[in-house]
Amino acid sequence: MQQTVFVIDDDSGINHALTNLFDSVGLHNKVFTSAEDFLQKYNNDDGCLVLDVRLKGMSGLMLYDQLKSSKVNLPVIFLTGHGNIKMAVNVMKQGAFDFVTKPFVNQDLLDKVHMAMLSNHDDEVLKKEQQELQRKLDRLTPRESQLLDAIVEGKQTKQIAIEMGVSINTAQIHRANLMKKTGAKNLGSLINMVVKLKLSS
Repeated sequence: MQQTVFVIDDDSGINHALTNLFDSVGLHNKVFTSAEDFLQKYNNDDGCLVLDVRLKGMSGLMLYDQLKSSKVNLPVIFLTGHGNIKMAVNVMKQGAFDFVTKPFVNQDLLDKVHMAMLSNHDDEVLKKEQQELQRKLDRLTPRESQLLDAIVEGKQTKQIAIEMGVSINTAQIHRANLMKKTGAKNLGSLINMVVKLKLSS
């Protein structure tokens, strides 16, 4: 059965880019500029939803709440700005599949969409992903783990350095090592790893 990537974003540039991206890899997709339009046309089709947090009219968060209330079983990947990472962490705790920070890397988004679609049918795939994430975090030193916990809590580098009793430069070195060991391309994907593991445990 064909699955569809549903996209809801009120930025025409992003919608055009996502349409081209999904078309380029043969993923069937439908784009909507508002949550209201999506609700009118969605017929419980299989696939996943790429949803912008901020929309004109009904917000992405309001739509997500409505989908949950209506028992719509559609994996949701939120698109969020860097300033909304705490918000993204909260929606994942509520059951969202994943989140991607803007500007996003095309392959990262494709990987998440692929995993979301597989999650509709294969729990073993998700288990393997969780094991891989745990393997990466197990490589961290106690100092790096402490730093990671502080980052997930939303603390800035200066505050972290004070709490760890090190210079800002040293804290930045620890952070660089942390990113390298985990393979995280940005802060959003780093936080994402931790949140997904905590939710699965």
